[in-house]
Amino acid sequence: MQADGRWAKARELMRKLIEPLATGDRVALVDGGAGPNIISPLAPPAQLKPRLDKLQPGFGAGDLGAGLRQAVKLLSASATGRSSVIYVISDLQPAACEKLADAKVPQDIEIKILSVGEPDIANLAVSELSIADTGSATVGVSNFSSRDAREVEMELVIDGDSSVAPSINVAAGAATNLVLPLPDLPPGWHTVEARIHPGDGFGLDDTRYQSLYLTASLRVLCVEQRPGKHGFEQETYFLATALAPMATHRGPYLVTKVAPDQLASELESSERCALVILPGLRQVPADMARALRNFVTGGGGMLMFLGDGVSAGRYDSEFQDLLPATLEHPEGERELRKVGWHLGDYDKESVAFSAFRASNSGDLSLPEFTQRFAVAPLDSCRIAARFNDQMPFVVANDVGKGRIVMVNTSADTSWTDWPKRKTFVPWLHGLAAYATSRSRPPKTAEADRWVAEEHAEIDLGGTVSNRPLKWREPNGIELAATSDVQGRIVVTPGQPGLYSVRDAAGRQVRPVAVNLPASESDLKSLNPAQVQQQIARADEPSKTSSLIGFLDPTNRELWRVLLGAGLVLLLFESLLANRTFA
Repeated sequence: MQADGRWAKARELMRKLIEPLATGDRVALVDGGAGPNIISPLAPPAQLKPRLDKLQPGFGAGDLGAGLRQAVKLLSASATGRSSVIYVISDLQPAACEKLADAKVPQDIEIKILSVGEPDIANLAVSELSIADTGSATVGVSNFSSRDAREVEMELVIDGDSSVAPSINVAAGAATNLVLPLPDLPPGWHTVEARIHPGDGFGLDDTRYQSLYLTASLRVLCVEQRPGKHGFEQETYFLATALAPMATHRGPYLVTKVAPDQLASELESSERCALVILPGLRQVPADMARALRNFVTGGGGMLMFLGDGVSAGRYDSEFQDLLPATLEHPEGERELRKVGWHLGDYDKESVAFSAFRASNSGDLSLPEFTQRFAVAPLDSCRIAARFNDQMPFVVANDVGKGRIVMVNTSADTSWTDWPKRKTFVPWLHGLAAYATSRSRPPKTAEADRWVAEEHAEIDLGGTVSNRPLKWREPNGIELAATSDVQGRIVVTPGQPGLYSVRDAAGRQVRPVAVNLPASESDLKSLNPAQVQQQIARADEPSKTSSLIGFLDPTNRELWRVLLGAGLVLLLFESLLANRTFA
């Protein structure tokens, strides 16, 4: 039987059983969602009938603890002189019951738990969809049932165009990830959907949505002094691989390696370059300094590393108009005394280290440095990081319209082991953004994750501030919205799917992907006795007595909330009539 048929039966049964209740009965209905609300306050049964016709199911996660607090509060606000009973109608998913102990229920209020959960429901879910800068989608599929899932069909839908993916097998109670390549996509907004076709009893989690913004790839010229070597033996191998793991234009950076004597001609070509990466040079070609000076003053970014063979005098002479610090002399084993240097202070507010602002985002004290230069920063420079003995590590200076950033270590692993650590890639991306004067590293995937029935603050950017907009739902219905002074709108998407923000003329500003809460895919149920044990009791008696129906809005399908509401009304209203007029 389909979901609509189940709900039609439940609603018809509610209507039939509400009809014989007396006008003196009082019934209330509370929605036990993440933000619990009173659907119907204590009122005669007749007043509840029209609300049943309008009641619709939700898609968010339930919070029975918050709903129970709301139910007790509602009881305390009335004084009917009747005995108090709260009926909790839910499928009793563990996630919805986590905060039951937070609700202190007076001892004289009876609580009855009625479960609508079904044992051993087979459910396969798309539990994760993430997009990598390398141009691939990682799809996570979880099997929440006790039976293996075999040969499950999967598809990837990009901008509405479907492509069939390999079928998958997922063992009972297990999860698997599938990495799927994305086609070449132009810069701008895109939508991605990962779908499976398991034919199980819960269809809402068979699809997961993601919105994707592709920036135009920034062209990077990476000067390589050992071009004839194998890739992993080249001096700039770690730098180039960190910025562009794949030799495509899918990521935020497109890296081209050039020999030192070819850099000047490349910079003078018609193809615009955003960033030049310079390792420590043993020889400086005659025309390099002039070409780099023109490039940076014209708005380009430059990352300058040091290394073996760098002559302090030659650099200070050739790059005197560019260097943010004067090179004095190299330092190594004599100064170290068998103990390597480590990173000391660094500016978390700088975009170069923005990836490490949050706690537990990476320990930058771990990389070790065995050689460096003693440097004297210019008065006009900015020091973004220092070694643990205060010697400058990252020094920057704006030159004309551009910026040069000098890093006091080698481009390879000859002076440091940082390229072999996990923190190297996010740091280098931040460093490249810093050198190109960007406020944050460019990202391929949309980082925001929105969940159905939760408030979503959508940042459209300052260029879309104080504007009338349209919020288009997956069913095509459009609602009026207005962005604030910072270009943000706040909405509460009601169901999973692909939404969009559009301007007054109907042009899309950006898509918005909304998903079902991941906890809703696990359909295992607690039994009523387990739930009763989690409910905390208060010592003081309640101030009143009455009866309230309490429903959990989490859903197994579109009908689940409505079925729960029907059971609540039928059970507690019948018992209320019997108690009052027995």
